[in-house]
Amino acid sequence: MTGPFNDMISDFSEDGDKLRRQVTEALDRNERNSFAYLWEYTAPENQLPPEGDWRIWMIMAGRGFGKTRSGAEWVRMIADANPDARIALVSSSLAEARAVMVEGESGLLAICWPGHKPLFEPSLHRVRFRNGAQAQLFSAAEPESLRSPQHSHACRSGAEGVLRQPGTRPAGCPPRPSGHRVPPGTAGRCCRGRAFRVTATATGAWAGHEDSIAILIGGGWHFVAPAEGMLLFDRDAVRTIMFRSQWEVATAPVMPSAGAVVDTEARAALAGLIQALMAIGILGPAAS
Repeated sequence: MTGPFNDMISDFSEDGDKLRRQVTEALDRNERNSFAYLWEYTAPENQLPPEGDWRIWMIMAGRGFGKTRSGAEWVRMIADANPDARIALVSSSLAEARAVMVEGESGLLAICWPGHKPLFEPSLHRVRFRNGAQAQLFSAAEPESLRSPQHSHACRSGAEGVLRQPGTRPAGCPPRPSGHRVPPGTAGRCCRGRAFRVTATATGAWAGHEDSIAILIGGGWHFVAPAEGMLLFDRDAVRTIMFRSQWEVATAPVMPSAGAVVDTEARAALAGLIQALMAIGILGPAAS
């Protein structure tokens, strides 16, 4: 129920009261009892999915906001509307995905109408809805487990773990250098949900947000201030950087090229270690 029903519910005039009584009297007991489960009418507006065409909906809020409930209700909406939906439920661990996203007080089993609850199969880490839609549990600590299965939608319970493949970027996005001064265009889908490190002397919408993390959400830029000790993986430069009053990157030491005693095997081992650390992004290129 949408559209005119919103006006009816918010109309506190005498006509509104009369119309609400008529609707209530027309419903049977089961229908009246199930009305409390219509999240579209009981939820605060900021807990409902945004309108329009979007790929990523991120809720940045503290404890008690209702992030788990919002995610669970969105999953239910997707499953109810699409019997072919295959939804990934991702949390920091499989145990937490089950305890919070499925069996928790705001999980999928708790928010569905009595008699319309999905079937949870713990041994298969799977939730099956009555119309055929399915949701599969995954751990963010094992991102490789998401490679083979195909999903139409995904929901994460929090920012635990990292789901990414180093060096990759959305199709059609040109490579960009480490750190950025000028915001990329907000019209392209390739930048939605991506995070950019803002460097000094930033311009445009990023001006005044140096060292922050810029994220494009809903057509507007949102900024996250880095915490001391924060680690980021720069996908374009393929290296890890740390914030310690400013963003820093560890550089590879200069290999020795002289000396009275030359240990070829030791130097070879050291060179191999440096290359390995550079390959996984811990060390950057040696300073010139």
